[in-house]
Amino acid sequence: MNKNIITRMLIAVVIALVGYGCDPNYFNEHYLPDYDNSGEITDVKELALTLTNDDYAAIAKNADNKAIAEAQGEEAIAALTAISKNHYFANADQVAAYMPAYLGQKYPVFDNGSIALVTYTMALDVPADVVAMNAPTEYTLTEDDYKTIWGSDIDYATAVTPKTINKLKSVIPITEGAKDGDYVVVTYNYSTDEPQKEEHKPDPNPNPNPNPNPDPNPNPDPDPKPEKYTKVLGSAVLGDEVEVKGYIAAVSTQGPILNDAGGSILLYKTSGVEIGDEVTVSGTISSYSKGFQIASAVVEKTGSTIVTYPEPMELTGTLMDELLTTRTTDDYACYAKMSGTVVVSGNYFNFRVSGAETAMGSVYGATDEVKAALSDGMECTLYGYFCSISGGRYINIIVTSIEPKSASAPKRVLNVKSEKQYAYFRLEGGKYVDCDVVAVQPADYTAMGQGYGNFTNPTQDNYLPAFLGEKYPYAQIDDKVYVGYRCYASGATTWKVDEYVFAGAWTKTIYFTEKTDQFRKTEGKWEIDRTLELDFTNTSSADTKAFYQYCVNWVYDNKDVPMGAPARDNAGEIISTEIVLINGQKPAGNYWVSNYGNNEFYTGASAYYGNMDWRPSAVKSGFAAAGMGDLSDDEILAKLKEHSAEVFAAVLGYMYPEMTLEEYKKVVIKVYSYGPNKNYSFTFDVTGQGEFAYVADSLTEF
Repeated sequence: MNKNIITRMLIAVVIALVGYGCDPNYFNEHYLPDYDNSGEITDVKELALTLTNDDYAAIAKNADNKAIAEAQGEEAIAALTAISKNHYFANADQVAAYMPAYLGQKYPVFDNGSIALVTYTMALDVPADVVAMNAPTEYTLTEDDYKTIWGSDIDYATAVTPKTINKLKSVIPITEGAKDGDYVVVTYNYSTDEPQKEEHKPDPNPNPNPNPNPDPNPNPDPDPKPEKYTKVLGSAVLGDEVEVKGYIAAVSTQGPILNDAGGSILLYKTSGVEIGDEVTVSGTISSYSKGFQIASAVVEKTGSTIVTYPEPMELTGTLMDELLTTRTTDDYACYAKMSGTVVVSGNYFNFRVSGAETAMGSVYGATDEVKAALSDGMECTLYGYFCSISGGRYINIIVTSIEPKSASAPKRVLNVKSEKQYAYFRLEGGKYVDCDVVAVQPADYTAMGQGYGNFTNPTQDNYLPAFLGEKYPYAQIDDKVYVGYRCYASGATTWKVDEYVFAGAWTKTIYFTEKTDQFRKTEGKWEIDRTLELDFTNTSSADTKAFYQYCVNWVYDNKDVPMGAPARDNAGEIISTEIVLINGQKPAGNYWVSNYGNNEFYTGASAYYGNMDWRPSAVKSGFAAAGMGDLSDDEILAKLKEHSAEVFAAVLGYMYPEMTLEEYKKVVIKVYSYGPNKNYSFTFDVTGQGEFAYVADSLTEF
């Protein structure tokens, strides 16, 4: 650009600024056409909010809401408090009364005109007992509880068995404020087997020569029986493909230890086996962290056996430090023990052994039972399989048993096959008793493909009928069952209970429903606004074009067909985006719907262009026979608007057949009209379920 031109432009700007220096808004008003010199900054928002458990708690704690409840008396106070615990509203009045203050607290800077669509859970006619079932306390048995159940601080298992299950209810604590009729759901470990003590020392009186006078003339068996266990482990090397017959000697979350007559090895990530299972295993010898393992093993159970353990190698602090440098190659697992102090760090259970300057013991793949038995600072001896060295300092051991620091104490029992279980109980007469709630167990979630041990709302509705069908194969008509399950919803996992009744199939009783209400901020306050706004001014929107096709379909069925047009292929199916077809062909004839099948001139709705075509000329040119050809332009436009109100009301009935006055009072439809090239809004009253009526004179240009 010419330098002189630039100079002249700069001078002109300076002059303009000097000349209008008394008006600071001159530049903005003249060069920013949309500038608002009021000085007011607005923050009008539209948002969607689905209430979480934390939201319900905050609603109940809100100071303004507490004041509202206190003014109504003790019953209202209790009902407001219950919202926090139950995570739902008892009725629509609570929503209207308590949501505005919470929205004001949550969104204090939003300006007038802001809209919030709030989705929440509403209770229907729920029996008091079902309410209590859905608000249980939760309790997980502790190690002290298991000690109480077994009647010993030393000789006990961290599981309940058939002989001790009757003592389960006795250890459940009654929380402060609990009353008869309240429910608790208890998490505990259960074993079908009664535990037996493990022996770590060899037979003190072995018989090395069981047959000192052998038969000089033996008669060998021509078909001798094979050895029960192979001697593969201990001699196989890295990369060998092996088949091993042995037994499971220890379990962990990282896999079990397999023993045969030759050695011990980790079956990495193998699951579904327990201590004492006899198995045939095939796979390839691999290694990790100076320890042999078999990954991706093929395992076949063949029987069971009682597991005993050899004299353990003692992992002293000095030996552990030496292993960090001397164990330079991969090796098999070895039965060992280490004595010291438990160090809990997050999810890690480490073990400090006296004399070790660098090395640290580490419980490898600790099961829930092992974790429950260990506590930070606990002094004890760990027995198990030394399997690997990780991180340059951690001597990894898969624990089989734990011996508390006591010279004379018997070793506590850990070698018990158990699984996590749930149970519901009801408080009656100051003690917990059995109740009618059937809890879905961890194994049930796994069987149903729910990997997180819970359902994600509302997937439970897809599985529970089949679950009950298998559990109660001989159910009779009108049988009733309450099912308790863990459910993830609104950002948290909680216990829920549903009632099912057998009517040839198990059917859920509907006690709760999801609802959505609109709130609008007006004059500084949030208020419930049960107005549904449908904005069809975006001409390229798929929703806009779908709505106009609905209008086309309605007009054809209800206006063209009575005038003699043949029925369309999907007659009566108003909510369809398929264009009008007659025997597979586009319509012909001079009716309201054009021969394109996607626009009509009774209202001017065009699914093709995504607008309302309100051009009088278009009506006159192609649809004179339909009844508006002799009208003036103003009269035609008035008719189009009148007809639009009629058709929109009818189509709303097809779009929202279940809508009720409780959900919405009004519906506003916004459209763009071609011809006037303006936006218009129509307002409709909700007059009944799925019924709508145009509000007279509500048509507004905006």
